[in-house]
Amino acid sequence: MRDVAETIRLAEDAASLPSVDAGRTIDPIELERAVVTALQETLQCDGAALVRAGAPVNGRIPLIDSLVVGDADMVRRTTHLVREGGESRPLSFARRHPDGERFLPLSEVARLLGAETFRETWDEVRERHGIEDQLRVVFFDRGRVVAWLGAVSRHANAFDPRLLRRADALLPRLAARVRVADRFRRESAPAAAGDLVMTASGGVDQASSLGRAWLARATVREGLVELVALSDASREEVRTFHLAGALLRVVRTEGANGTRYLCHFDPIAPLECPAVAMLTDAQLGVARYAASGATVNEIAKTLGIAPGTVRVHLRTTYDRLGVANRVELSHALVGWDS
Repeated sequence: MRDVAETIRLAEDAASLPSVDAGRTIDPIELERAVVTALQETLQCDGAALVRAGAPVNGRIPLIDSLVVGDADMVRRTTHLVREGGESRPLSFARRHPDGERFLPLSEVARLLGAETFRETWDEVRERHGIEDQLRVVFFDRGRVVAWLGAVSRHANAFDPRLLRRADALLPRLAARVRVADRFRRESAPAAAGDLVMTASGGVDQASSLGRAWLARATVREGLVELVALSDASREEVRTFHLAGALLRVVRTEGANGTRYLCHFDPIAPLECPAVAMLTDAQLGVARYAASGATVNEIAKTLGIAPGTVRVHLRTTYDRLGVANRVELSHALVGWDS
């Protein structure tokens, strides 16, 4: 008991997280920076990052943005792991754990991601970037993936059980702040696409009403000026970026008034977590046998559980997947198991 209490105290002391008051003006970047800094300081690791992703676009999971502390270059180079499975099983490692949200060590990430796929990806990260260990947790909000939070180390087996307990003790406070920041962003974001006409120097020639709404968002003006400058320097006719939760398309045009850039903001849809990902390991195991045609008694015998437990798992699985029979269950599992 003393060890748990000490863990919680140390985690909270190291974190120094700002409080979230109901009447307080929310700065999502401030909250997210506090979350990432708290994790990095609590674990005393080489780097930490919070990464937000959107729904797949053209078969890829877009990384909306990332906030990094510690060794920024090293952490950013690992964020491509979020893209894995974008064409088949988006964030398959993000399944809820039966005990609730918690940090996953490398061994568990490997199990959920698939040993072969994980080994190929992680070997590349290890060899190219010197990263030997990682923790990660994925935050959900009513079945929607909000973001993933991770910590990395150059040392093998750096995140031992003691540090895992310390990170998990801090997790509820981290999760609450990530969700508050995310909800504020979604509630304050324009609901539709908007357009702007920009000069190469960052001036705004014209703007639709929704374009002005996008421009009014925190950090958008600064980011937009930088991205238009990049487009101008590259001389490319069309470039695409991610900015402020939107897919930004910058089109170069030439006219009587010189070079102008048409900037189109298209909001990125949230990344919905597949319903199958919400099943526990036990429920998924029963579902797979049931989808293959096994009877309740056969499943019970194979898994070493009571027939009544099998029926409970099946009822819960049917409800969560919105299916009515085993044929529909089989179809629901096809994309997940392929």
